[in-house]
Amino acid sequence: MNSSASWLNWQGYLLGPIGGKDGTWAAANLGVIIALSVGFLGTLLFQKGDIRLQESID
Repeated sequence: MNSSASWLNWQGYLLGPIGGKDGTWAAANLGVIIALSVGFLGTLLFQKGDIRLQESID
């Protein structure tokens, strides 16, 4: 939890299933991994037609 900004007390609400805010995974940067995964999968899903078009030009 961010002690400098009390309005950010919602942070970590998804940590419950993996040990809570004080568990082993609490200090891990899981958000970075999730954001990278969502960006990669979103690009694959939503840009599939554009990628095919670019590859067919060559």
